[in-house]
Amino acid sequence: MGNNLYFGIMKKEGSDSMYLFMPFLYFPEDKAEYIPAVISFVIFMTLAGIAMYLFYRKSKKDEQEFNKKYEKRLKESAKAKSER
Repeated sequence: MGNNLYFGIMKKEGSDSMYLFMPFLYFPEDKAEYIPAVISFVIFMTLAGIAMYLFYRKSKKDEQEFNKKYEKRLKESAKAKSER
């Protein structure tokens, strides 16, 4: 076992030097290979934006419902206190 590989860092036995081991990096010569990655990136970012918008809309709707119930309870509480 001449090499130890941990978390992408390679160290040779008997040596103090370490090398970054990154064979997963790949930069193609033909830039047309980036097109599918860009398309999928745009699709996922669009879907993420739509999801955030839907969460925001639902949150606003829930906030309005909560405020209505809160105001109703406050009025009922104030009415009950005034009747005592």
